[in-house]
Amino acid sequence: MTFSKLITRRACVLSFASLAFLAPPVLAQNKIVIKSLADLDTCASSFDSSVCLEPLQAYAKTHPKELFEIGKKARVHFKESVALQFFEPALGKKPSASQCGDEDLGSAVISGLATPPGEAPQLAAVRIFSGVCHAALRPKIEIEIVESQGEGYISRHACPVLAAKGAPVAACESRAAAKPPAQPSGLPQVDLGTAKFGSIKVYVRPQGERITVANIPAVPGAYAIRFDGIRGDFNGKTLVHQESPGSEGFEYWTMLDGKRWATLTVRGGEYKHYRIYVPASLDTFQVHYSEQDSKLATEAILRK
Repeated sequence: MTFSKLITRRACVLSFASLAFLAPPVLAQNKIVIKSLADLDTCASSFDSSVCLEPLQAYAKTHPKELFEIGKKARVHFKESVALQFFEPALGKKPSASQCGDEDLGSAVISGLATPPGEAPQLAAVRIFSGVCHAALRPKIEIEIVESQGEGYISRHACPVLAAKGAPVAACESRAAAKPPAQPSGLPQVDLGTAKFGSIKVYVRPQGERITVANIPAVPGAYAIRFDGIRGDFNGKTLVHQESPGSEGFEYWTMLDGKRWATLTVRGGEYKHYRIYVPASLDTFQVHYSEQDSKLATEAILRK
């Protein structure tokens, strides 16, 4: 065995031994095992918490009487909506007043309502909100609806529940009655060489794709979007786009071959999703806002 391989092997052994030392009750036969809720705290502090979820689910199956406490722990260590898979069965048909009024439950339900329709957390949150804990949860959810002015996923999922209960919130009604804004008839005429840009934001993808987006305050709804690392004709270009309301959010479109082309879509309420559609791409892909790159971005990149 070479010296380098020996060092690597010993390092792996030491690393694994360190993990075992950090979490002796959690690590058993090279597998994470949760035997108590205290083990979950140890697991989450010793490893990436995502690897602790499956062992926690296994623990929950054999400890049904602890489901509510498991939900409270899960809300702390995972994304809040993850806790709903434990809270919902814990509530059963006759939850206690303290359970329905629990702050962790309320936060988890709101987080679930903020997820896209059809996803497991959203469905669980609606069932809980429309069920036995409706009265206790309603004040918290009404605040969310009012603060968002009836916009976003929380309102979309909660307003029908309130209407079915015969007690709708004004923000829900005003949103339902609002007329969609008029769609612009054509792409704004903007000289990118002289235009004054507003805030500049950069969105990236680990594979190297990058878009730079800036609004043009002098022309309502107009945006400049630059593409880098993108396959196809859009790469290395800055194109004028128009912002328009889309399904559950906004879309930014330009003209391609005489037709509208929606390049960037923004969906979601509390948690937004940014997706790119470009010609010559075999698939769409999601990008994420980069605060660091946005701080470094200048107008010069948009004028190339």
